[in-house]
Amino acid sequence: MFWFGAATTQSNNRDMTSKNSKLLSPIESIRSKLREAAAASGMSKQEIGEAMGYSSGGARQAVSRLLNPNASNDPKLSTLLSFADAIKRPLREIL
Repeated sequence: MFWFGAATTQSNNRDMTSKNSKLLSPIESIRSKLREAAAASGMSKQEIGEAMGYSSGGARQAVSRLLNPNASNDPKLSTLLSFADAIKRPLREIL
């Protein structure tokens, strides 16, 4: 029981620290790097989305979700690879 209480307290402290801190979580950091790479590509969200294989009707929205700093889901590796391929840069260079 002690460990459960200690872990909960530590977890709560981390949550408070992360809310008050300017440090980015790993996923937020990845999304930030994706946004930088998208801007550097000179391509629009529409163009990137279509190059990723999305239909013209949903391409911009799909890329907007991927780049959204407030998104609650983690991007799939296949999506990251598709994004990198669309902007013609190796994923390891982006991340």
